[in-house]
Amino acid sequence: MSKAIPSKSIPKRALSITTSFDWVRSKTILMWRTIALMIFIAAVSRQVDFLITQADRRAVVLPHAIVYFALALCGVIVGLSLPISTRRVGETLLRTLLPKTAETKRKELLRSIAACIVFLGMLPVPLWTLPTLNAFLDGHIWLFVEANLSLVLTGFLTGSAWSILLPNRLWLALLFQTVLVFMMLTNILASSSW
Repeated sequence: MSKAIPSKSIPKRALSITTSFDWVRSKTILMWRTIALMIFIAAVSRQVDFLITQADRRAVVLPHAIVYFALALCGVIVGLSLPISTRRVGETLLRTLLPKTAETKRKELLRSIAACIVFLGMLPVPLWTLPTLNAFLDGHIWLFVEANLSLVLTGFLTGSAWSILLPNRLWLALLFQTVLVFMMLTNILASSSW
């Protein structure tokens, strides 16, 4: 029979390491990153590309917009899964660039920059619905990979910004981002739907 190890015999440093690691949180983060990877693989698959090509022949824009939204959503999910790292990098960068500024001013500036990134991340959404841009990307296949990666990067920056703005409510940030994108898409596409 094994005896339980008394807590006095465990070094204090080992206790702090084990208590700071949260198994449930790490499994959840891994699950969300896996979901983002699966969405990305589905969005760039051959079958989806074939369906988009067929939709282009009929001048239908919505499949392109949905795929672009899925690619940006992948980046948002990955950006939201790194809230602590994003905040630390932002604070370190501002501390390096603005050493004489007070800590409260730097935190306000970091939140302001994050809000600007969220706003600027929404600006390319109307471009997703331009048939000429979609036809240009379909005609220049070597730009297709760069366009997809730029959408993922835009989503990552937006997700990172949301993780700075709403660090304790990341699910709310994901909901906001999804609703904002769909509102813009439906407003743009509503004029040609009926």
